[in-house]
Amino acid sequence: MANKNSIYDKLNRTWHEVPPKTYAEYMKYCSNFRKRQQRNGTCICPRHHGWMCDTLCHKCVYSKPNEITETDAFPSPGREEPFFNKVSYV
Repeated sequence: MANKNSIYDKLNRTWHEVPPKTYAEYMKYCSNFRKRQQRNGTCICPRHHGWMCDTLCHKCVYSKPNEITETDAFPSPGREEPFFNKVSYV
C-alpha cells in the first residue's frame, strides 16, 4: 500500500491517493455495503480483504450467487401470491 489514504482500483490493480475526508467517506460506504451484503448472505469477503471492496459484487471473487430465482419471484399456477409479497422489508 502506497499511503494510508489510498484506494485500490481492482480493474487496473493500482493505488490512488485521495484526501483523508474522501477516503473516510468511501471506506464507510464500502464497509456498510459489504456488511449489508454479508448479512443477506451474498458476500463472503473475509475481513482482511475489506480494502478490496468496491461495491461491484458481480465482479468480486467473494460474492455468492443470488439464491432467489425467477421461479421464486413470480407466481406459478399452484401458488397464491408471488414470493416477494411474502418478504418483509425493513
